[in-house]
Amino acid sequence: MASGCGCVQAVVPPRLQSGLWQVLPEVMQLEDAVIPERLDAVLVGPGLGESSHWWSQWSEQMLSVAGLLVLDADGINGLAASPEGWRWLLKRRGPTWLTPHAAEFARLFPDCGAGDALERSISAARCSGCCILLNGAHSVLADPSGAAVVLTGTTPRVARTGLGDVLAGFATGWGAQAVAAQQQPGLESFTAAAALQGLAAVRARSSDASAIADCLKINTARCQKKQTTMFNEV
Repeated sequence: MASGCGCVQAVVPPRLQSGLWQVLPEVMQLEDAVIPERLDAVLVGPGLGESSHWWSQWSEQMLSVAGLLVLDADGINGLAASPEGWRWLLKRRGPTWLTPHAAEFARLFPDCGAGDALERSISAARCSGCCILLNGAHSVLADPSGAAVVLTGTTPRVARTGLGDVLAGFATGWGAQAVAAQQQPGLESFTAAAALQGLAAVRARSSDASAIADCLKINTARCQKKQTTMFNEV
């Protein structure tokens, strides 16, 4: 929600539905594991668990998502464990963003292990046709053209447990707005989302994930307000 997107829908286990409603009543909960049509962006991964429980059910649906698909955490692990591996990505209809940390990256792209983080990210983006963010204290982003960005001046906080989920959710909402505006959710949008999270990690009052998420929400609102003001002045 911090990204500014207008509507969020979620598929969560039944035991978590009541708790989610109490904390985030604005999130619409879906009754079954069917990805609705006409979504601007879909995030698959955080909290899913072992891929044998969900990959066969969702993989065909994910291929047909016309909007942005973001794979994180167990979404990446599920893809890595699937028969096709990263080559499944070549069948995607729409744009795809991946947000692996180093171990997830190695599982998904075992043949892209040579070189430094920048070289590995570019190699994986080129072969998969996706935008990739190799998550770490200084994250690296790359797109299929070979263009890449290294985020410096951030903090090791961004690599802490839990912040990958924050980044994936925020990036999905941020990318959804690009799709809704009929823009291509490419490297520039992906980098902006990652940079905003990095800034929040630097400025937050503590290294706690919730504190960084709160700071991210405030910084994003200020950014969007400034953009609106500039637009109105034109």
